[in-house]
Amino acid sequence: MTELLRWLESNLMSILLAVLLALVVWIVASQEANPVEQTDFEQPVPIQIVGLQSGLVITNTPAASTIVQLRAPESTWLSLTQADIHVIGDLTGMTPGSYDVPVDISIDGQAIPISANPGTIHVEIEEIWQRTLPIQLVTSGELPTGYRAGSPIVEPSEVVIEGPKSQALLVSEVRAAASVSDLRETLKADLQLTAIDADGSRVEDVVISPATASVTISIYPEADFREVAVRVDADLLPAPGYYISRIVPNPLLVPVRGNPDILNNITYVETQPIYLQGLTEDTTVNIQLEPPEGVTLEEVQIVEVLIYVEAQPGFKVLELPIEPVGLDEALEATLLPANAVVSLSGPLPVLEALNEEEDILVTVDLTDLKSGDYQIEPVVEIASGTVSAEEVEKVLIESILPTLIEIEIGPSSGGRSTGG
Repeated sequence: MTELLRWLESNLMSILLAVLLALVVWIVASQEANPVEQTDFEQPVPIQIVGLQSGLVITNTPAASTIVQLRAPESTWLSLTQADIHVIGDLTGMTPGSYDVPVDISIDGQAIPISANPGTIHVEIEEIWQRTLPIQLVTSGELPTGYRAGSPIVEPSEVVIEGPKSQALLVSEVRAAASVSDLRETLKADLQLTAIDADGSRVEDVVISPATASVTISIYPEADFREVAVRVDADLLPAPGYYISRIVPNPLLVPVRGNPDILNNITYVETQPIYLQGLTEDTTVNIQLEPPEGVTLEEVQIVEVLIYVEAQPGFKVLELPIEPVGLDEALEATLLPANAVVSLSGPLPVLEALNEEEDILVTVDLTDLKSGDYQIEPVVEIASGTVSAEEVEKVLIESILPTLIEIEIGPSSGGRSTGG
């Protein structure tokens, strides 16, 4: 035992040097296998602001994230995520004012925080103020002639505004805006409220409670005023085959004034008589109004009368010869039957204007057909030299009977086709 102690004493320095050398070799080997890197984390890290006292508010927009530089072994970098890094700006104990607050970085894992860019956040802190202000109703637009507005009712009559002190003090009024343009009946609406400063500009950073107000504005006619319908006095004679579908005055209502007792007993004002004959299309007439005695016209003296004219619907059944087309000259065709019954519908004047013999053609197409027996569908075409294509398009072919024509084709004996 004594000899062992003597040996240790004489070799202690060598043993310590050997252990130290082994430790150095281990550290070097570990660093080569898992080297330490110092660099910026690849993603911006969100900054969490904590500690703001109740009754205070941040009125600026501090930096929302920062770039964090870390030192960590390579294996740690491979598994490190944004959720492992915590950046906090602590406002604990701060009163209203302007501050540059350093951010604190903590990491879940072996990484060591080195720096952050930015390393501070600038915050401006204010008190939250409340004020109670009355609602000011602002109306725009003009009522129609002869109408008046009563005193508006606004509920609630006042509201609470809340926001940063600097913004709350800017508010000079809380406004509700309503348009009365062309109103003839009482307005009832829930209107959005707006905070306004002394210059008439909107103050954005305040909350209004409640955010809307119920507004009622009574609209009523004056005692000697009334709006009555226009009645058209018209003696109209359309052309044969046409009829008057509608007569529409513009405007439909006109303002009048007069003794209330008289106004209560009238419902319309009549036009001067309109006499027109031979109408075939829509017509517009400007005509003077003739109010009853004791009633005067307000603003409108002449109205525009729109007279709508339409053609009477018609229906025709015609028996017409069937014409073969496209048949080789060396062949002739026998058709059974030789005539087709065609039913047409459309405007009566158009149907009556069509020439049955010249304008309506029934054909069967025999192009490239050889000798033999066939069943072919007839086709009706309408084309006129006197009736416009636009009018012809209004004619509908309701049916063609028979739907198939029996056709026998054989060598020509001198004629082109015959019917049975």
